[in-house]
Amino acid sequence: MIIFLAATGAHYFWPNESPSMQFKDEFDSMDAALWTAGKRHPLGRSVMDPANVEVRGGELRLRMPGGTLGGAEMKTVTPVGAGVFEARMKLADAPTSVTGLFLYAPPDLAHEIDIELFNQPAGRIRFSTYADGALTHTSEQALPFDPTADFHLYGIAQTRTGVEFYVDDELVQAWDDGVPRERMNLYLNTWYPQWLAGTPASTMRYTAVDFATYRANPAG
Repeated sequence: MIIFLAATGAHYFWPNESPSMQFKDEFDSMDAALWTAGKRHPLGRSVMDPANVEVRGGELRLRMPGGTLGGAEMKTVTPVGAGVFEARMKLADAPTSVTGLFLYAPPDLAHEIDIELFNQPAGRIRFSTYADGALTHTSEQALPFDPTADFHLYGIAQTRTGVEFYVDDELVQAWDDGVPRERMNLYLNTWYPQWLAGTPASTMRYTAVDFATYRANPAG
């Protein structure tokens, strides 16, 4: 179900400003007007296959077939402006792989704001930004919970000049410069990167997404 929300004075935004375009997708079905799983393509050690993206039981599932390094990816059909992108997710238990929640526009390294979550019980999270052809910021932190055991809320909030990152509505990282301002697509994916060992799980694993939201800022 896609819910278009009324504008609110969300705490992510600046005084006297509020979001305009908003949606909350609860994944009762796949909305092809909003999301696309794209075409098969390589990423890191994985091949991202649209067949690994499904909606079942009121959640989006980004599947990683057992015994393979296969991954899954979904992005918005059209780019969006500055705003807040959140997803409530339970990660695949597939160590040496990651789940991504990010904004991206080509070419590589030009426009990107990332959350990467390690798909393992010993939770870790990495934040990165890319602008003008270079990595401008990166930071990695431990999570105080097992992200494969239950759902948690992860968010990216663009500010006037920078970006804030949230976990369960708590601010955990922020940068005030070196952040792209171009319109970008919103992405959700799960995959095996080259910078981890790439040991496939023995059985099917998946990252489950309970809902995803986007709230655009008219000044963005």
